[in-house]
Amino acid sequence: MPVTREDIERSIAALVKQNRVTSLIYTLVIPALVGIETTFYKELVEINVLLFWAPFLIMVALAAAFAWITYDIKLAPELYVEMDDAIHQIDDLKKRTRFFSSLQEQALALGAIVRGQVKAKHNGEGHLNEAVNEICSLLVGNRADLFDFDASELWSFAVYIYHKENGQLYPVCRYKHEKHPSQSMGRVWRPGQGHVGIAWAQGEGKICPDVSVPGVADMFSPTSAKTSYDTNTYVSFVSEPIGPNGADAVPYGVLVATSNFAGRFDLASGLPLRHAASAIAALIYLAYDDDALKSLVETAKPAA
Repeated sequence: MPVTREDIERSIAALVKQNRVTSLIYTLVIPALVGIETTFYKELVEINVLLFWAPFLIMVALAAAFAWITYDIKLAPELYVEMDDAIHQIDDLKKRTRFFSSLQEQALALGAIVRGQVKAKHNGEGHLNEAVNEICSLLVGNRADLFDFDASELWSFAVYIYHKENGQLYPVCRYKHEKHPSQSMGRVWRPGQGHVGIAWAQGEGKICPDVSVPGVADMFSPTSAKTSYDTNTYVSFVSEPIGPNGADAVPYGVLVATSNFAGRFDLASGLPLRHAASAIAALIYLAYDDDALKSLVETAKPAA
């Protein structure tokens, strides 16, 4: 019969309890008995020397025997610490295994989506906005395994597409927690402005584990259109450029994930965003043109 984690924890708890009893015997009971016998040393010796030495030697023998029998019990605290550390390592390994398994599943699903959407487009049935939403919804559906989001965590995913005519990045798709304070698709960014604009202008992903670190907020926050909830809502984020693919000189846009939990995103948790951004870029490169990107932006723009 396999030993479970609960069995091990119960065994350790029993050892800790026995260790307390052993400590009580050695630190209170035995010293008390020796003290009492020593107090009446003269009286006992006057009657018979064995009345003192016999009990004394018996206590020494019992203490030695008890120490031998309970030697392992004294290791209970060290065992508990080591076991607790091992349990945490196992939990961390399980989490990492689940993450990489989900990452692999995501990569396979993204490939299938791109192939399906490209085929649909060539058959005259595909639509770019539907394809982008399908890719983002995959991130949303697997957010627990890919990002370990908490139930109350204010997360969001958004896709920004570059509009060549006015040189700005417009939000065309967004998913967020139901209690997220933002009520719109997102703000418009200029190249080089904020984390979205910087990721687009430099053509490389930007990962910020904690925007509250001195100097980081000034670098990545928007220079205009700030809101009262920005500081507490957009604490950690990833901004991955979408493309460029082929001969295109600039990215098609930027894929963004945000969270109000500090330390949520790092190099590992940024991988799902990079894969999704690459999938969107491949889809645009293989099946769509500038007119489709322009149409996507115009459709997503709020009415004037």
